[in-house]
Amino acid sequence: SLLFYPACRKILSRMHTQKRILDAHRRILALLRKRDVDGVRTWMTRHMVDFRRGWSAAGLDMDSAVDGGAPWTPAGQCPGPMAAPTR
Repeated sequence: SLLFYPACRKILSRMHTQKRILDAHRRILALLRKRDVDGVRTWMTRHMVDFRRGWSAAGLDMDSAVDGGAPWTPAGQCPGPMAAPTR
């Protein structure tokens, strides 16, 4: 979570891709539930390639440090039912 939330904050504040990300997460979860290893592998690869493409399109450097900052607030919430990290 300490890596995910700051990275999420950086890309979503620039790209507004919440629906696309949520759709990918739903597909991946459905495939996990069906124990479809090949499907999960395909969608996770697609999702990570899409993340990298979005990161680049947002003008972010993949090699830059990720600021640990505070977790997302409801106004800019990362998609999914995950709880904010506790420290």
